[in-house]
Amino acid sequence: NGGTIPMNKNVGSIIHRFDIWKFMLGEIQKHPVVGIGYGKDNFLLVYGQEPEEVEPGHVRVKNAGAHNIVLYHALHVGIPGALLFVWLMVRAVKTLWIGVQGSSDQHSY
Repeated sequence: NGGTIPMNKNVGSIIHRFDIWKFMLGEIQKHPVVGIGYGKDNFLLVYGQEPEEVEPGHVRVKNAGAHNIVLYHALHVGIPGALLFVWLMVRAVKTLWIGVQGSSDQHSY
């Protein structure tokens, strides 16, 4: 088993992630343009004091983090900020790809 990657096969982990994303999408709808703002404790200040109802078989989501970088940015800086982030990442990957392609072309004799 030396070459295998350990995977969590617990379905509860997947359900928890979907619960988090459902919560995040609901909150993004409440703050779509500018989000809730950045800050080390901003998420905790906005949501940390509210009581959280948890369905049987589920766990708390407010203190779990976004588990998705695009949803994270959409919540903190709004949908325009998340789109800007995605655009920057696409540009970075394209630039890297072009650089790698150019580099490999120079070294093929």
